[in-house]
Amino acid sequence: MYAANEGGDYEGAQLRVYSDKYLQNAAYVRLKDITLGYTLPKTLCSKIGFSSIRVYVSGTNLLTFSPLYKHNEDRTVDPEQLGDGNAYPFSKTFAFGFDFKF
Repeated sequence: MYAANEGGDYEGAQLRVYSDKYLQNAAYVRLKDITLGYTLPKTLCSKIGFSSIRVYVSGTNLLTFSPLYKHNEDRTVDPEQLGDGNAYPFSKTFAFGFDFKF
């Protein structure tokens, strides 16, 4: 073991050679949060009895592009999570709603 770590001309010295065989590209692009909304025109809102009405939809963890997914189709390796790389992926959430003002 000592001979392999030190390097030199003796047997085992080749283990001291550095390699990038197990390095992976962990670069990623993720769309974390997005909210889209629309406020109805005041003329339409006043006909229904409100001063304003806003409709919105929101999403979290919608898209992730990463080369880690190339050989991991079930996406259990996530570049943002700590650990051994075998974790549940972030869940996608969607919300929608209305904002009524009198």
